[in-house]
Amino acid sequence: MQVPKAFLEGVRGDLRGLPALEEDAAWGATARALRAFMEELPPPSVDQITATDDAEARAWGHALLLLRRALELDRVGMAVVVDALGDTPRDAATRLSAEALDALLDDDPARLTSSAESLGALARAESLGAELVLATLLGGLAHMLGGDDLEALARTRRAARMAQAEHLWLPRFLVSVFLARLRRRTGHPHLAGLIATSCREVAPRAMAGWLRWEQVLAGVEVEPDDFDDPMSQAAADLLARLRGDVRGAPPAMPALFAVDRAAALGPLGVATDPVPPAVEAWMRGEVADAPAAIRGLGQPAWQRADDEPVVLARPGEMPVRRYAYAPGLPAALPPVGARPGRPEALAAQLTLAGEAGATRPALFEAVYGFAYRRRLHEASFKVVRHQTKKLLAPVADIHTEGERVWLTVRAPYCVPDPRCRRPLHERLLRLLGARAGASAKELASGLDVPLRTVQLALRELHDDGVCVVEKDGRRVSYNVEDTTFCQITIV
Repeated sequence: MQVPKAFLEGVRGDLRGLPALEEDAAWGATARALRAFMEELPPPSVDQITATDDAEARAWGHALLLLRRALELDRVGMAVVVDALGDTPRDAATRLSAEALDALLDDDPARLTSSAESLGALARAESLGAELVLATLLGGLAHMLGGDDLEALARTRRAARMAQAEHLWLPRFLVSVFLARLRRRTGHPHLAGLIATSCREVAPRAMAGWLRWEQVLAGVEVEPDDFDDPMSQAAADLLARLRGDVRGAPPAMPALFAVDRAAALGPLGVATDPVPPAVEAWMRGEVADAPAAIRGLGQPAWQRADDEPVVLARPGEMPVRRYAYAPGLPAALPPVGARPGRPEALAAQLTLAGEAGATRPALFEAVYGFAYRRRLHEASFKVVRHQTKKLLAPVADIHTEGERVWLTVRAPYCVPDPRCRRPLHERLLRLLGARAGASAKELASGLDVPLRTVQLALRELHDDGVCVVEKDGRRVSYNVEDTTFCQITIV
């Protein structure tokens, strides 16, 4: 039996013919499985799909149910679908898809690579468009699990263009979820926020939790929802913890998401999973620039513009960077000036160096960002050192021996680290990613920054081609655009 035209139109985004097709004895359950992605109605069961008398209808229905079970993190349900598969080419592709999705959730790059390659070969041989898009996406995600985010992004962008060209709306949504993830992981949380926020307005409910997860990690200010699926609940739990509510144990999550959660919660000091090495290095002070995994977790969503991360010190413990809103922190040392500056940066670096200490030239370079030259810099650096010693006097003792400087901690304290302050341009882009079409005045209010300062920054971003200006009468608004993603609509 040929695939009904109404179903093919539904696969390409026009769902208007699906209600009538649900009366068809062969394709009714499969049509309902597709329609249930976009409408508030329960999907058919595996038994209802299996009971239909058309092999192609069963194959399509099982493929749709497998995707739904994977989005719901229902590994048992995925196995039930696999057990019901037949012997058509699409059934074989669904079996390989299940293996690949299972490997993805387990964060297993080798198994994912093998399954994705097999799926791609079968999809090309049998001209299975949706499965080929999925294989391209999963092949890219195998590179992500292996640590090559740039290659993963390139392949995911290719999958996005394939899904757009074929008008395959379900694959487009799925690809967009991971396009947001990879934009964030490659240091563009504003694009991640743009993609996740735009998709969530029209996405199937089964994907809402996945998109909310990306919104939270991209620093988008989001409101709680009442969805009870595992991903929505996990996103709500992560959001609560980032806002300071760390009661109870976090829900169990597949390895794919546990890595994200550990990266986000590590600088809060409440991570239950191993913190990724890049985040651990930042927490220990080996680098000042926050890794891409957590760059979205700053102002405007979680903290005020002047709340830089702090360096926490306690007697007898290793110093560590923490978010300024981490629970249980001692009061931050008061800044020397109107806001934290070089004395605080030197105090943070000295604290991170601990009793091992550092040389004066190394401390100078860590604070100022360029090499120390005694004849040119000693006078000003001496003033900063004096201010730092006065700042730390109530809680730590600073010692010197030749060029080496170190301190011993007498009482718990934390000191702001202004070297971690995110530039205004970056904070503007993150806010624009979440508030498409905002005006300069709205952005200035959201960042608590003078309007003129925001206008100058927006002009520079526009001149650099990073954001676009739109005019509607007297209103001037700003947007950021992803070079691959375009707004998804559904009829």
